[in-house]
Amino acid sequence: MAKKRFRESKRKWEQEKLEEIEDLAKRQEIRQLYQKTGQLKKGFQPRTSMCKNKNGELLGGEEEI
Repeated sequence: MAKKRFRESKRKWEQEKLEEIEDLAKRQEIRQLYQKTGQLKKGFQPRTSMCKNKNGELLGGEEEI
């Protein structure tokens, strides 16, 4: 289940970046075009959502939160 969500999130992220790059190319904003291309080459880096409980301990799973 989690793998599927990560894959979907990655595909969505990549598609958004490609659309941004295409838009920048059409508007001829070269500096931002190269920056976005570099981000795309670097790849998708998923972020974890963590929070602390009342005792200050980190919680990571959906069922814990």
